[in-house]
Amino acid sequence: MTDAAVETTVFAQYVPLNGLKPESQRDLAKKSKIVEAKAGTYLFKAGEHAAQVIFIMSGEIQIEDNGKVGTKIAGGTSSAQ
Repeated sequence: MTDAAVETTVFAQYVPLNGLKPESQRDLAKKSKIVEAKAGTYLFKAGEHAAQVIFIMSGEIQIEDNGKVGTKIAGGTSSAQ
């Protein structure tokens, strides 16, 4: 996975980030990163504590639960927000 800095303009397309005050968006951007993951990479596993919030910007993820294949979510769609 590779990381990149976050510009506040990215927040405009994601609920509830688009509702934050500009100052809050700037603070959040300093603590955020864009991560590019290779195909087959697990972002998290069922039952793990959520240490972060993930927004799918592009590409597609597959939801799995204990080996059962579930929903696919594509970046840029309402499901990814």
